[in-house]
Amino acid sequence: MRVEEVLNYIRKIYEAIEPHEIYYAMKRMRLKRILDSTVDFVRWCVAIQEAGFPITTQLLAVLANISRTGALHRLHSLGDKKVLLLLHREGKDPLGSYQWILNPIFKQYLPDFSSRVASLYDELVLNKHEEDKT
Repeated sequence: MRVEEVLNYIRKIYEAIEPHEIYYAMKRMRLKRILDSTVDFVRWCVAIQEAGFPITTQLLAVLANISRTGALHRLHSLGDKKVLLLLHREGKDPLGSYQWILNPIFKQYLPDFSSRVASLYDELVLNKHEEDKT
C-alpha cells in the first residue's frame, strides 16, 4: 500500500465515525467543555488506531491539517484527560520509543467500529484489485 492509499483509508474510517459517537463517549468520561475541534481530533485518533497504525504527531498533523506542535499539544492535553495513553517501549531510539494509544477506559465508551472498518478495508482491497486488472 502506498502512503496516499493509507492516508485515504484512514480518511474513510474518519468519515465513518460519527462526531456524536465521540462526543457522547467523552461526556461519559465526564469531560467538560468539549469543543468540536477536540471531537474531530479524537475522531482522527480513533481512525488511525482502528486502521492499525500508531497514533503519531506527524500522522495527525498531516491528516488533521495542523502543525506538529499543535498536534503534540492536543495529544498531551487528551492524555491529561485520560482519553489517550502515552506508552514507552524499550528500545535504543529514544525518539521512536513512545506511542500514543486510546485509553482502554475511554475505548469502552465507544461503539464497536470493527464492522465498519472491515467493510472499508474490503472496499479498498476490491478497488485495488480492479485497478490492477486494468
